[in-house]
Amino acid sequence: GIKEKGAVIFETRSERGMFERLFAVYWGKEITELSGLFPSDRYKLFTETPMGAIEVKADGHDATFMKSALSITYPCGQQTDGNIVICRFYCDETKRHFLLLSFLTTVTEKEFVEVIKTLKCH
Repeated sequence: GIKEKGAVIFETRSERGMFERLFAVYWGKEITELSGLFPSDRYKLFTETPMGAIEVKADGHDATFMKSALSITYPCGQQTDGNIVICRFYCDETKRHFLLLSFLTTVTEKEFVEVIKTLKCH
């Protein structure tokens, strides 16, 4: 049967457990919130902003594309800034909400959009 909730996560981490590369797909009956996906003592997400006029559908469904700045604090105290891209949509056939996200060090915005074009949710 279809899983009610799940995730597929592609990641590489440093020796200290920090994300170096990340691409993730989350789905479920409830909306997945970004704030619960990253340890708050290491990752601070800023306000999401629209990626612009992207006319791409995710398997026929309207999709919202956003990006967010990210402040990363390493165990040694060093801080750096990063960016993530985000796509959200709802599949009315499976009644599931989808959240896809990636660090921009993993894929470019264009590559992220191309992945969304190929996604199958049902």
